Amino acid sequence: MKFCAALLLGSSLLVSNTHASIEVSSELLLAVGKKEAGDEGSKEEKKEEKKPASPNRAPAAGAAGAAPKPVVQEKYLKITVRSSNNKPESGLVVRYWFISRDMKTMKPSILDGGEANTELKPGGTNVITSDSVKASYTQKPIYFAVTPAAGAGAGAKGAAPKGGAGAPGAKPAEAGGTKIVGYGAQVISKDGKVVAESFSEPSYKVIVGSEGTKPGPLFKAQKDDAAK
Repeated sequence: MKFCAALLLGSSLLVSNTHASIEVSSELLLAVGKKEAGDEGSKEEKKEEKKPASPNRAPAAGAAGAAPKPVVQEKYLKITVRSSNNKPESGLVVRYWFISRDMKTMKPSILDGGEANTELKPGGTNVITSDSVKASYTQKPIYFAVTPAAGAGAGAKGAAPKGGAGAPGAKPAEAGGTKIVGYGAQVISKDGKVVAESFSEPSYKVIVGSEGTKPGPLFKAQKDDAAK
């Protein structure tokens, strides 16, 4: 009996570690034709997000209510699946998701996704490239009060110059649109369990509807007929 119990224990450990040799890594890249790549965005995106406004100057649009220029994103996922097992792995499904953020509510959600079937040779590596997805967003601009030089542009009573940042009736522009912020990818075995996964943020696993070894469901954004 002790021998049988030990044999069963050894078998269960062997089964549980069958897919421990599979690894997956993901990269969120700019679509073909762009020089910059990486999940931090292009030069244009960085310029829009990080370029500070010059002190003592009004926004370039001239009015606080002017709409900021939108940032357009087009990105895809490069998913690399590796096996260090000495046996082939068949019937694997690689499922992935693009995570976006609503720039008004700042809440993350699934923008698009997909899946692909793959098989791994002993010690093999496969690369899956997704279709690209697009998004555009605008950020709320930061305005600085204009501080004119003493006596310059001021009226007889020291009034602020016309068209300044404090002009009445100017409504600040608001952030809007959708920004691609991350990704998730899972390798699913023939028995429907997650054997490897890669998320840019751990919290995104909950967003895609996955828990433990239960994979997130396939998500495909609906496409307009005009866009097909």
